Amino acid sequence: MTLGTRSIRVFLRCPDEAVELVKVLSSPKGVKAVVSSAREVTVSPEPDAPSVVDSAVEVETTAVGRPALKIHVVRYAPVASR
Repeated sequence: MTLGTRSIRVFLRCPDEAVELVKVLSSPKGVKAVVSSAREVTVSPEPDAPSVVDSAVEVETTAVGRPALKIHVVRYAPVASR
């Protein structure tokens, strides 16, 4: 997902309707991520977010035996364009 100046919602697309998002395990510096519902994560930049971000938000799910879901987050916002 491309991080802009406002919050972005990311939705879980999984054929198994029983799989749900549980909690955010990690997020890049300057990026706030919150599990908004069982199938939605809201990601937003914090005021001190760096100009360039190329990382991932990791979210725990209820999928048994599966690793955390990684949501790739990118941002390129030079200081002159803010």
